[in-house]
Amino acid sequence: MQTERKIHVSDGWTLFLDRDGVINKKIDSDYVRDWSSFYFLIDIPKIFQILNTIFSRVIIISNQQGIGKKLMTISDLINLHNIMINTIQNVDGEIDSIYCCPHLQENNCNCRKPNPGMLQRSIQQFPDIQLKKSIFIGDSLSDIRLGLSQGLVTVYLGDSPRLQEIANYHFPDLKMFMRNLIINK
Repeated sequence: MQTERKIHVSDGWTLFLDRDGVINKKIDSDYVRDWSSFYFLIDIPKIFQILNTIFSRVIIISNQQGIGKKLMTISDLINLHNIMINTIQNVDGEIDSIYCCPHLQENNCNCRKPNPGMLQRSIQQFPDIQLKKSIFIGDSLSDIRLGLSQGLVTVYLGDSPRLQEIANYHFPDLKMFMRNLIINK
């Protein structure tokens, strides 16, 4: 972990975010299966409005093995994401794209974090993304491992001392992350 808490970014940076535990409340020992179980963490829609003024792209990358476990369908996930996107757009925020892995952990597919498949798909969709000018924010070891393995700046949101040491930076939430950004124009 870096001792300096300020993160310097400039034009052309991309922000990658995990979903559960970063954007919305994570459900312990269960899954966010539909909109009725989805709760934004405090001020998240408005935070997206600000993030969009700082970053060229804001992209969500999320493991969603609840689909593989047949606890929800892809249609359920798409519906949830459409409502989430509309809620964020209602306050002039934007999500450029969302990538999800529906596979079970034991399948060890290329798209399940910490594997790079979803990140690679985002680069195919947006060829202007430069990984050395990207930040990955997550709340789990797989998030931090993905970011570090691909050369992104990693930000851990949470209170695990182990993950705080592994990630480049750590903050309790997205609000504090934003307070520690320095934008170089």
